[in-house]
Amino acid sequence: MISRPLTIGAVQEQVADRKLDLIALTQEYLQRIEQNPSLNAFLEVYAPEAQARAAEVQEKIQSGKAGLLAGAVIALKDNIAVR
Repeated sequence: MISRPLTIGAVQEQVADRKLDLIALTQEYLQRIEQNPSLNAFLEVYAPEAQARAAEVQEKIQSGKAGLLAGAVIALKDNIAVR
């Protein structure tokens, strides 16, 4: 379990040092979403895609081929009503 928010730099460093598993981190965030469905914070959650992407990014970080934002777990908020 994550005890505190991690910076992108901390995530990259810990994944590169194999102290943090990005796939497990992503899974933890997905579990938090599932535990709070009454919040209605997410209309769509793409769990399989997120887990697959986490595996790809983890490999890039560990091989030193990752970009500056690699390892950032993000959520996009769509707050524009469309009819």
